[in-house]
Amino acid sequence: MVDGMLGKLARWLRLVGVRALYYSGADDREIETLLEQKPGLLFLTRDKALQRHLSRRGFKALLVPEGREEDVLAHVFQRLGVEPIFRPERALCSICGSPLARASREDVAGLVPARVLDAYSEFYVCTGCGQVYWLGTHIREIEKTLEKVRCIVYGKALC
Repeated sequence: MVDGMLGKLARWLRLVGVRALYYSGADDREIETLLEQKPGLLFLTRDKALQRHLSRRGFKALLVPEGREEDVLAHVFQRLGVEPIFRPERALCSICGSPLARASREDVAGLVPARVLDAYSEFYVCTGCGQVYWLGTHIREIEKTLEKVRCIVYGKALC
């Protein structure tokens, strides 16, 4: 479960296939109630006081550091034992966290701009909210960031 201040982290976790619950408007009491209802759930936060409080109460809570995006991702991925690799068939919807299903051009015709339909052949549709995804140019940026994360995680000097 990801604190409301870490929405971008929730999206990254979902991109690499980690089920990340994200409640942007939940207050501390609501967070504690959710953790009580879901034993064993790990809570990610930047709120030091909340992290200490939850840990004292026996909940698993990880303090997420400030810093460059790739450093933060490396820290979190290492703690969670997550491989920093994007695989579309494993990714979850960045909006709602539901699984994605492969879709044909015909399946997404009318749901994406015609230029996207003409330019790309690999599409995925969220099984929860219906959001359509394709492997467009943004994938290069995702891969560049994850390559930096891999360099940090695996200790490579030159990246």
